[in-house]
Amino acid sequence: QGIFSNGVHPGEIITDLQRHMSDEDKLKFDLIDKDGNVNPRFKSVEQGASTSIWAAVSEELEGKGGMYFEDCGYSELRQNFEEALKTRNGHLSYLIDEQKALELWNLSLELVKNL
Repeated sequence: QGIFSNGVHPGEIITDLQRHMSDEDKLKFDLIDKDGNVNPRFKSVEQGASTSIWAAVSEELEGKGGMYFEDCGYSELRQNFEEALKTRNGHLSYLIDEQKALELWNLSLELVKNL
């Protein structure tokens, strides 16, 4: 008791994970433009961490769980994948579905029971 869980999307972040990608792949995945400039929608590592930190210490979230956050605030529910893709933010209803969460929890317990 007293433990609450929320989901956090840190955003799209440029990190060292991309260092092994070729410039061709970075261009293909819209990480950079044809001149090698980083796409401005990407966040720094610090900016990406900010939502996780905010959600962990925010007094307004004390005792609350089952929510999804991005950009240091509540994520908006999108009606479909196309809308979420177009706006590049928000979440779909399955992310906060209590029944699906219970099913995932039970599956997780089953998968680790012999470890």
